[in-house]
Amino acid sequence: MGQMQLVVLYGDLQDTTLTLPLCRTLAALGGVLYCGDGCTAVCGDPGAAGLRFVLLETERLRSCGAEDTLVICKLGAAFPQSAGFAERLYALAAAPPPPPAEGLEWLGCACGEESTLALSSLREESAVVELRRTLPLPGGGALEPGEFPVRLRVPTEGYPLLCCCGVELLFGGGGR
Repeated sequence: MGQMQLVVLYGDLQDTTLTLPLCRTLAALGGVLYCGDGCTAVCGDPGAAGLRFVLLETERLRSCGAEDTLVICKLGAAFPQSAGFAERLYALAAAPPPPPAEGLEWLGCACGEESTLALSSLREESAVVELRRTLPLPGGGALEPGEFPVRLRVPTEGYPLLCCCGVELLFGGGGR
């Protein structure tokens, strides 16, 4: 099994609006081991050589030492104020984090002007997400600003859709 990418879903464990959409997205990008609230599950092709992602769902996050970790905040969850985060940490959230720590790559998901990601079009089977600034990618390289079409396997709207699009852009090679 190769190196797995860590994705942390942070916020109230009773709020599951992001859990299934993220599991589906990560499964489509190479498979995911889900760990949260006393539950573990594998999503993706069981015949694949290995899983590409670990999705940890938690409402407490004191530190994170894994490089290139993506932290996704649920709606209403404030970005965790913690020392000891990894050097390269990506954050998807509806509200800005506290003053950015060095190495934090903020990916706001909202309709405001300061957001990195926004929906420019939404239809039943597709969406177009707008990337408003250059995005450094995990492992090197960068994705330039532009609009990226996204196929929807299941109808998804609003914040969960933007979070899944952010995951797709970061780990899926710029939209597929």
